[in-house]
Parts: sequence; C-alpha cells; structure tokens
Amino acid sequence: MNTDEGTASFFGPRNSLNTSGDISAMVSGMGNGLSNSTVSKIMDLYHDDPTQGCPFNTGSERFADQVYMYKRRAAIVGDEVIHAGRRFSTKYYASLPNHARNPVYNYRFDQPPWKGIEEYVATVAPVFATYYSEICFVFNIDPRCQHS
Repeated sequence: MNTDEGTASFFGPRNSLNTSGDISAMVSGMGNGLSNSTVSKIMDLYHDDPTQGCPFNTGSERFADQVYMYKRRAAIVGDEVIHAGRRFSTKYYASLPNHARNPVYNYRFDQPPWKGIEEYVATVAPVFATYYSEICFVFNIDPRCQHS
C-alpha cells in the first residue's frame, strides 16, 4: 500500500466536496449504502482537520484548488478503497491455523513521484505517494521514461 492512495484522481468525486454535508453524502453512498450511525461514526473519525488529511504530513494546507475537502475525502476514500481490504486480507491470512499458513507481509510505500504527478493515475498535483507510484521502484523502471 502507498501512504497517499486516496489522492488518485479516479477514486471518486473530487470537485464537488466543499462542505461536511458533501462528505457525509459521499460516505452514506459507499458500498451498498451505510446506516446513519455508521456515517456519523466515520464523520467523527475523519473530522475536518487538514493536518490529519491525505496527502499526509502536509500540514494544514487544504489544496483547496482541488476542492475544499480534498484531504478529508482522500483520507476516507484511500482507507475505504485500498487500506481496509489490505488490512482485512492480511488479518485473515495471518489468522489461519499454522498448518495452512505461510508468512504474511505488508509494506507501506512513501516516496512521492517525480514532478508531483503520476501519469495515467493522478495527473493533478498534489499526489505524493499515491496509488501506483511504487511501480517504477518495484520493477526497477526509470520513472522518467515515456509510456507507450
């Protein structure tokens, strides 16, 4: 997993989330729809504090040119789409009985891409360590090469 997965451009609405109400509506539509109590809990856990939003470790900057709730949306979407499934799978495989279990590993990639964009994935900066940004490192590909 990459630290800032939720900054990928294709992970849901970006330009229409300017208020807590907009975020709440987005959250309520996740999956097959969430109950009001679940939405309320998520809103409490992901409160409007840009210092805790994604891309992480970027302080109080909101990147409001993207949308006012950009960092809040990116934190929620990254956790829902990528991190939750990874954690569930890891926990499941690690809990298998010893005779059926192999070692389970996870990694966290935290290197931002060159020039602050990831071509074909997150073309609008800022993306930092977004979805797919580890591929050049994993496969030892020059990240400045042209894709065909």
